[in-house]
Amino acid sequence: MGQHYFSTKEADKAKQEYETAIQMRPDLPGLRMELGQVYGSTSDWPKAEELYRQETQLQPGNAQAVFRLGDALMQQGKMKEAFTELRRAAKLRPDMPETLYDLGKAGLNLEPAESGHALLRVTELEKESMLAAQAHQALATLYRKQGKTELAAKELKEFQRIQAEIQQNATKAN
Repeated sequence: MGQHYFSTKEADKAKQEYETAIQMRPDLPGLRMELGQVYGSTSDWPKAEELYRQETQLQPGNAQAVFRLGDALMQQGKMKEAFTELRRAAKLRPDMPETLYDLGKAGLNLEPAESGHALLRVTELEKESMLAAQAHQALATLYRKQGKTELAAKELKEFQRIQAEIQQNATKAN
């Protein structure tokens, strides 16, 4: 029922259902992660973080749970802690584009070299998606900070090209 209420955008009812399920089966994997997603959808990042943290304790090898914890931390501006968790998620499941993108974003000011590698890998995996466009934009920011203006301009141009192509395809679809 929690999944149903979440899909129909009834967050309060979804929260109640998941909390009841957790009380009934506190050891059941995935419940806290799903409830965390409900809290994340309402931007209650501290509560989402708490639930994702609990889920990673139940399932330490679950890359998705670790990614969601890192993302919740990043949403709160806790970049150093987010970077650590996202790095762990990337080791658990290499080449997960969303994880690599968040790792790149979280590490822009902390670990520029690792951040750049993660963002470049997103562009290799995703090619023409909106996530690839965002990775190119983040690379442009990174390169500007490093004084690499030509590379920054190249990445910004690629961001704009992909974004325009996506918008054009969306217009054709309508």
